[in-house]
Amino acid sequence: MQLPHYQLRENVAPRKAYGDSLKALGAARPEVVALDAEVSNST
Repeated sequence: MQLPHYQLRENVAPRKAYGDSLKALGAARPEVVALDAEVSNST
């Protein structure tokens, strides 16, 4: 599995790094499922 690599002190948004990592993991392990939800306006 080839995980994403970023340079030290490179500014990468956490959401992008997380997405890149999930993409690599999903390519290597098709049984992996990731769910996401926006809950900022939840009560």
